[in-house]
Amino acid sequence: MRLGTVESAPGRRADGVLRVARLVDASWVEIPVCVFHGARPGKRLWIQNGVHGNEYVGMAAMHRLRQRLVPQQMAGSIVLLPMVNIMAYRVMARSAPQDGLDMNRIWPGAGLDRAWHVYAHSELVVHAVWQEMRANADMVVDCHAGGWQNVMAPWVAYIHDPDSAVCRESERLALATGLDVVWSRPPSFIAERTPGSLLGHLTREGVPSVVLEAGGEGRATAHSVDMMERALLNVAKLCGILPGEPEVPQVPRRVNKGHWVRAAEGGMWRLSTRLMTEVRQGEALGVITDLHGSALQEVAAPAPGIIIGLRTLAVVNSGEYLANVAELV
Repeated sequence: MRLGTVESAPGRRADGVLRVARLVDASWVEIPVCVFHGARPGKRLWIQNGVHGNEYVGMAAMHRLRQRLVPQQMAGSIVLLPMVNIMAYRVMARSAPQDGLDMNRIWPGAGLDRAWHVYAHSELVVHAVWQEMRANADMVVDCHAGGWQNVMAPWVAYIHDPDSAVCRESERLALATGLDVVWSRPPSFIAERTPGSLLGHLTREGVPSVVLEAGGEGRATAHSVDMMERALLNVAKLCGILPGEPEVPQVPRRVNKGHWVRAAEGGMWRLSTRLMTEVRQGEALGVITDLHGSALQEVAAPAPGIIIGLRTLAVVNSGEYLANVAELV
């Protein structure tokens, strides 16, 4: 199996890099890669983290997997990319300073002949990762967290279309993770809100895929990493790459529509709710005040549901994310 600088033989682990771009000093931008090539044939699971450079839970979970997985006991292979957006990671930011683009909105990227933005660093990086992914993946798990400002409940999302075989397989992956919330997103949601998302393009290519979220606030807490690690191991077990059955401790809450709540005003953000709280439409989530403490905006739930994401940073600009209220099925 060849992937970037990695050449791995059956029953072995190999570390290397993907060289995805070059900088003004001619140095390479290199994405770290670890390949576990099982002793027996099987499916190929691609796991990546760090499309946003300030999300660390998935990387910490992959570090645990790197110490835990034994290729001689595996059938198939697991590819780990602990940090995709290296330039953003170096400055502890969501996006690379070369262009400020959100890599989670520009899949499958673009090569030199089709790059659209004046500063096309992120397009080139995403395109290079996409090419390797399509050559080396039968299913994909994309790990995320809440970045610096936000915290996310443990949830998994997939594209829901009962008439699509690939979507039905993605649902199986989602349910096997054992995470607290399973979010089924209709194709119309992807087309309207996130047309450049990875899940949409993988589904069109016939590759089952899910997005995992857990934790945030610039941290990799043991609790969040535990849940992410278990979810990744469960997916590998479901696919037959690892022995055993997925460990699913409880029936997840199913949601099918998310409402991003944004600030209409800028100021001090004071929360009055918590993650995983069920709220009614119109119930208070918090308040934005000016520097004197006078209320500028009373923030309320736009629909009944469960809170699966929250901004915990105490200040906010108008237009920025405050919460995600997901409607329960």
